[in-house]
Amino acid sequence: GVGGVGGVGGVGGVGGAGGGGVGLAAKRDEMIWVGSPTNPLREAFQHCAARTFGHRLVHRMPDKEEMHDLAWRCPPGAGATLAGKWREPCSIKPRGWTPLEEQCRYKYIVHLPGISDWLEHFKHQLACGSVNIFLGRMPRRRPSGAAGAAGAAPSGGVQPPHAFEHFDFSGPLLLEGETFLFVPATASNVCERLQVALHGLEAAPERGECLAARGQQLAAELSLPRVYSYLAGVLNEVEEGVD
Repeated sequence: GVGGVGGVGGVGGVGGAGGGGVGLAAKRDEMIWVGSPTNPLREAFQHCAARTFGHRLVHRMPDKEEMHDLAWRCPPGAGATLAGKWREPCSIKPRGWTPLEEQCRYKYIVHLPGISDWLEHFKHQLACGSVNIFLGRMPRRRPSGAAGAAGAAPSGGVQPPHAFEHFDFSGPLLLEGETFLFVPATASNVCERLQVALHGLEAAPERGECLAARGQQLAAELSLPRVYSYLAGVLNEVEEGVD
């Protein structure tokens, strides 16, 4: 189902971050994955990636406890005066924190599902102009007659993205194979599947250029006025369906 829209305001402003304005050919010919081994697929990837990709994969793992504190224990308005009372600031950057600016310097940004299969930061990383690769479970089976492409529906309505079970407002706008690359994988073959995908991209570099450019274009188009217009359209469609 559709998740919340928290953090939307930053999407339109990250297009120029770090390597976001650098062409794909000028980026580091490496992959970066920022994440912790929180499920079997991530554990398997962490185990096999070092021997499969060596220095081509850069793995950054923020301190888990500090990330948890920042996400769940940092009160809104911390570091400011609220109702005449000063709130102590929260930790700004957990150990091992990798800012978007640094991630944008890499040619490939690797994503793996966490607790759910949707990653809130996905839409921000599209702004890098890198090739975003999502390694996930096989897509769910769709009802008969449903569209196969993300965001497309026989009636012209909004459909959930093909690669994700859970998503936020930007999910239906993602086009698999156009704005990002989806690589179905399991714990037993995740590194092998990624390696095959990389070989395919290297054999046809124009495809990677197109994926990076289309993803960056989508992120740049997610300005607040357009997001609000899009959400209004979705809500109107839901209301018509209820009626």
